[in-house]
Amino acid sequence: MADTPEDQTEPANATQANEGAERDSLVHRTELIISSVLRGGVLLSAAVIAFGVLLFYLRGSPVFIYPSGRRFPTSLPGVWYGLAHGDPRAIVALGLVLLLATPVVRVAVSIIAFAVSRDRLYVAITALVLAILIFSFLSGLGGG
Repeated sequence: MADTPEDQTEPANATQANEGAERDSLVHRTELIISSVLRGGVLLSAAVIAFGVLLFYLRGSPVFIYPSGRRFPTSLPGVWYGLAHGDPRAIVALGLVLLLATPVVRVAVSIIAFAVSRDRLYVAITALVLAILIFSFLSGLGGG
């Protein structure tokens, strides 16, 4: 029996189907990782904020003055300073910093996911978004 054109395309179609299934599996795993990053970041920040609030109410409001002259941290160095001195308000501020950092981490994870799937266009676009996010955080006025 002679090979027909349909018989010759079956292995190519099977290979394409297998590649499509692998790509779908990669996309699904990527979505799971990204959703885990978002969920984990929100839960971690909520736990840190709750811990800070609990400490605030258990200890009372300490009379603690930051180098900026304020009673609460207004910058990342202020948060670290307050954490080093055990200020509950600095713990709450750390939780807020973690909450703000969560989408940035999600974008960074997306770059890795797009690189693994060899999608250069989306790697470039997502890297640009990450650069804009980082630039906006670093160039913002600290309010202090």
